[in-house]
Amino acid sequence: MKKVFLLAGFYCLHLCTYAQSSTSQNVNFSNKSMKSLDRPHNADIPVAAASVNVRAIRDFREAYPGVQNEMWATLPNKEISCMFRQPGIVTHIFYSRHGRKRCTVTGYEESNLGKEVRDQVLSNYPRFHISYVNEIDIEGLPTTYVINIEDAAHIKVIRVSGDEMDLLRDLDKQ
Repeated sequence: MKKVFLLAGFYCLHLCTYAQSSTSQNVNFSNKSMKSLDRPHNADIPVAAASVNVRAIRDFREAYPGVQNEMWATLPNKEISCMFRQPGIVTHIFYSRHGRKRCTVTGYEESNLGKEVRDQVLSNYPRFHISYVNEIDIEGLPTTYVINIEDAAHIKVIRVSGDEMDLLRDLDKQ
């Protein structure tokens, strides 16, 4: 069961690398399909919502009724991603090419993390503080959290799913 969650989490994070935007990327999200100015030829292609599968748009509007600032993109594997920001929260939703929701990855800081998960993490790592959280919701599976924690000398990436917690990566600060 651990392997299924771990693989599912890595699959969503892999998809997320195609859809995440950073300050170094200049993307034109106009009504025309344009590639990012500083990304390789096969990078995601922003598209107008009008050219996205109707099923995906309908699902998005039902799940997030008040959101108006979403950005849609077609991934290299022809699947669809949608990204939007709310104060302190970035949400990426991934759909199949036929408009079926595959997963949702929501990124936020510790203040938006539920008390139960926060207490579970900090009780196992008392010297650390939570710096960032990726909440991964895959259709049909329990919610998984990939959490970055740090102290003065280390950064750790842990995975929390239910009562299970795994250390994915342990890095030393330089």
